[in-house]
Amino acid sequence: IALAAQSLRDSPDAAVAAQGALVLTQAERAASAARQLAEAAAPQPEGIDWFDLGALLRQSLRWLGYDKRWRGFAFELSGEAALPALRGSAEAVQQALTQWLTLACEAVAARPGAPRRVAIEASLRDEATVALRIVFHGALDLAQARTRDELAPARATIAALGAQLAFGQDDAGHAHVTLALPLDNLKQPTIA
Repeated sequence: IALAAQSLRDSPDAAVAAQGALVLTQAERAASAARQLAEAAAPQPEGIDWFDLGALLRQSLRWLGYDKRWRGFAFELSGEAALPALRGSAEAVQQALTQWLTLACEAVAARPGAPRRVAIEASLRDEATVALRIVFHGALDLAQARTRDELAPARATIAALGAQLAFGQDDAGHAHVTLALPLDNLKQPTIA
């Protein structure tokens, strides 16, 4: 399809060339989505192992970008390139991150006029801890039973990993969720 579209794109007829360029763009987009699905479907090591937190963060944001509810949102990631590998459960960390990012998007969507932007700021807190800070315009209503019910499993998952979670809000209306993960010696998660 891409080869045929390239031929059409190079046509002297402007209308045909425009259609060829459109088909080529969509073919490249489909190929990228197929590669990402293949990466996500690849078998992951069970339990505790070393993993690339930056790659995991980028994958989580790509998946959110495919959710129709969050079209028009800007997902920004900073600091992930400087992170070292972590030893722990990549699956548990990704599950918790995806849940918190979804809650952040819902909080932004519930606030009319709020910038449709969610950012993750990744950094080394010290030699033994990585901090992930999810920042967004909105508020998590922690008094609401639904929010507490959705956060409970994620809290339990990260607690089993030796991680810490903090919530906050600044005067400018930015809420933030901060996850502090130890770099090594994470405990094997237990399943209740």
